[in-house]
Amino acid sequence: MKRDLRGIGRDRRRDGGAQHEEKPAEQRAARPAEAAYAEAGTVQDAVNQYANKSEAELMGELVNFKKQGVIDDDKLAEVYSRLWPLLNEQQRKRLESVLGTLKNS
Repeated sequence: MKRDLRGIGRDRRRDGGAQHEEKPAEQRAARPAEAAYAEAGTVQDAVNQYANKSEAELMGELVNFKKQGVIDDDKLAEVYSRLWPLLNEQQRKRLESVLGTLKNS
């Protein structure tokens, strides 16, 4: 059966969320970035949430995610290895810059 990101959300709603238990409110409040992402629902909702932010605001959000533990060095290495072959030289330099900033934060 073919699945897409929207289908995953529909499956979760159909089974009453049995596969993905909801965290208590106090746990969600402890990690606001993760909670905000979970509430976004779909990739498009997440894109819309950040669409009008400046580059500095986006970097600030990424640094906050790192400080909260949502992003760790292993995840950054995985992103790097997956994206690297898809990018041109200018994009690779930018990726290295962003990931370097995150590793040093």
